[in-house]
Amino acid sequence: MFWLYRRDFDALGGFDESLMSLEDMDFAARLNRLAVNRGLKYGTLKRSCIVTSSRKFDTFGDWYLIRNRKLTKRIFTGRDREAADAFYYDVR
Repeated sequence: MFWLYRRDFDALGGFDESLMSLEDMDFAARLNRLAVNRGLKYGTLKRSCIVTSSRKFDTFGDWYLIRNRKLTKRIFTGRDREAADAFYYDVR
């Protein structure tokens, strides 16, 4: 979850919709660079609570990505549709 002004979101060009995965990590890196360039603070809320989904961990188990390093590497390129589909969508 990101908290930022709309003008900053627009300055970054939003999320890179050409990425199949990790668009949030790409956005975070670009947001951090924007903050540094503007002399602003980029940080993480450390004492806040958030409820998130962990369906993939429930389905695959905690060690799935470590045991399947080739798939993990393909997912982390952000551009491999087949790998993203296999991990995010083609779960049976």
